Amino acid sequence: MATLTQKRKDIASPVWLLLAASLTLLGIAAYVVQLRQGIGATHLSNVSPWGVYIAGFIFFMGLSNVGVFFSVPKSQIRRGDCHC
Repeated sequence: MATLTQKRKDIASPVWLLLAASLTLLGIAAYVVQLRQGIGATHLSNVSPWGVYIAGFIFFMGLSNVGVFFSVPKSQIRRGDCHC
């Protein structure tokens, strides 16, 4: 018999999947608009857009690395693979 938390996880999974898929499609659509209209679609001047894009890329890469650094040790300790 499934517990209440297992039932909630089963119900929530399609919702998160739908949200992630819709955000992905929105991002792809925005990228296609920028490819067709050029850098003017972002309303940025010709001087600053590369700095904004690079800064955003570095920020999100760092954010994803922080997530990995916090989740991997926790999963290793939970599985018992950590011999510290």
